[in-house]
Amino acid sequence: MATPPTPLPLTFGLEFEHLLAFHSSLLLPLLPPTNTTILRSLPSSTRSALRQTGSQYLLTRSLYHGWALTSPTTYPHPFSPSFHNDCLAKHGCRGYADEILQLEREVFKKRGREVVVHDGWGKMREFGRWFVTGDTSLGCASPAQLAEIIGHERAGSGEWDSGPVELVSRVLPLDAEESFQEVEEMLGILQGEDDDAEGFAYKPFINEFCGLHVHIGLPPPTADDDDDGETRTFALPHLQHLAYITLAYEPALSLLYPPSRRPGGGPKRSADLDLASNRDMFFAEPDFSRVDWNALKEEEEEEEQEEEQEEEEEVIQEGPDSGYASAYKSDCSIYLKFPSASKAKLKARSGARKGEEASAQEQQEEEPTAEQEELSFQARFRSRIFTPMQTLKDLCALMSSKGQKGRGVNWTYLAKEERGAARTVEFRQHEGCFDALAVKRWVRFCGELVRWAGRGAEAEKERMRRGGSGDEEGKGKQREKVLEDLYGRGVLGVEQLVEKMGLEGEGKEWVEGRVRMWKEVEK
Repeated sequence: MATPPTPLPLTFGLEFEHLLAFHSSLLLPLLPPTNTTILRSLPSSTRSALRQTGSQYLLTRSLYHGWALTSPTTYPHPFSPSFHNDCLAKHGCRGYADEILQLEREVFKKRGREVVVHDGWGKMREFGRWFVTGDTSLGCASPAQLAEIIGHERAGSGEWDSGPVELVSRVLPLDAEESFQEVEEMLGILQGEDDDAEGFAYKPFINEFCGLHVHIGLPPPTADDDDDGETRTFALPHLQHLAYITLAYEPALSLLYPPSRRPGGGPKRSADLDLASNRDMFFAEPDFSRVDWNALKEEEEEEEQEEEQEEEEEVIQEGPDSGYASAYKSDCSIYLKFPSASKAKLKARSGARKGEEASAQEQQEEEPTAEQEELSFQARFRSRIFTPMQTLKDLCALMSSKGQKGRGVNWTYLAKEERGAARTVEFRQHEGCFDALAVKRWVRFCGELVRWAGRGAEAEKERMRRGGSGDEEGKGKQREKVLEDLYGRGVLGVEQLVEKMGLEGEGKEWVEGRVRMWKEVEK
């Protein structure tokens, strides 16, 4: 019996977005002993001025709901390093800086675990420790939200507030069970209760804006590696296959997440949650209910245009007599874009029009089926991802809209050139979560997606080598066949995803269970 191949060694890192509700008794020791006042009641105009979220969140997080402080701070803010102190000078108060982060650090310290407060908004360069950092996208809980979390009696006392935190794990080996035991321990500490006269003094919680982000990368270099300590990254063919998989299966993968965290839909807009579709950059007009198909066809690359012309001429030669050739050719202009459209279907359509006058406008307004749309999408993905001159930077720009990380899958870190930067692919769509088992299954699923892409890249390399197609046109057709064999074609659902990935046991049950759960929520 052949020995199964050794899985590609991978590492992962986690970002737990959450809010921390706390009693004032935990905040007071962290404030300067003099010249500090906590302002609990503020006019709306001041709360608007102290807002720490970006302009893209104005629809849902337009006010700063936390307490204000009257002391200066040295902690910087992403708007500008002096944002907090500018607010203090203009309005006589400021919002939270690092106070909530220090508070959560004390929670871990009291239980014997050290976490680092990231005292700036630049990205970390050392990933050997757990740390806490700010996340202004979350805002603070509204009074109604806070009351729901801690109870109306506590909230009514005026001694409770909340603030946003992101707990970030160290780099952990994906295949080590100890990694997930460590995650479980840290989540257990975070959720532990701290005694006070009322029963507890803090409580972490999650709202609809919180997410669980998973970074997947390669193991860091060791002392024995001859790479000058530089961060490793995946080979370009591996990433090209991962890009194709996440694009082709984006609708199926989205069924694993809440409706609000799917690209382009749900009661909360995905754009507002930094979860735009990775497909957007592949189409000038992503809303296909209003696509100008003639304009889209003109944008196709020269190689595709030549191929379509050849197919069109071939079909017309086999079509009806010249008296109906023009109508038949018009049908072809709609369907030749989709490889699944059979010549028999085209002939049947043309024959049905015999003796009828079909207007060009009616033909142009006819919309493609879901199957035809996906086949067209997949052709576009192939042509843009597997270009002969593709570079890692090109691919990352294409997948993350030229450096914008607010996508379901974030590719921006893979293109980082700074020494020591994390070169990972980030999966962002999972909802906020403190359940260690759910976290483990999500991490392993993301890891399997990455490994699946690696196996696909190796399989394509071998099959292309055996095929021996010399010119680019021949390679393109051969790659199309290889990708369809590896990943499927047309409308790709969860069943195909499970089958093609080779998921079994707990992995398969987890995927199917997630789909069922969110279907129930949508009813």
